[in-house]
Amino acid sequence: MVAFTKYWFDLVTYSDNTNDTGPIKAVTSRSCYLCAKQIIDPVDYNKSVGAWRAGGVTKLAMTMSKVIKNDGFGGFLLDREEITAYLASGKVQASVPKTQTPLVGTLYLQYADGWKVIDLEFIEAGATSK
Repeated sequence: MVAFTKYWFDLVTYSDNTNDTGPIKAVTSRSCYLCAKQIIDPVDYNKSVGAWRAGGVTKLAMTMSKVIKNDGFGGFLLDREEITAYLASGKVQASVPKTQTPLVGTLYLQYADGWKVIDLEFIEAGATSK
């Protein structure tokens, strides 16, 4: 599961840099709202209009992982390099700065003939549970 989590985040970068969402769609459930609306759909849109993004290479550190039967979850810290978004004309549309502190999150997985992401959550810095 740890290796799969690292692989999945590599697929996020691959999708961003190539406009090819086929590999990440194969291992991500559409029920993962954040995956669909913030990762996959924007890349598909960019491809449809000739735009693209570059950069965004991630460095992942797993903080914990647990598997129970066919379900798994992993906590992680994620650092990401700067992302530059380009219009079809080649003009820079926007830049997203690299992370200053690691993003904290959890990836939820389900196993059926291979791991599949079913949910992704990021925790706000300084957030506490009550």
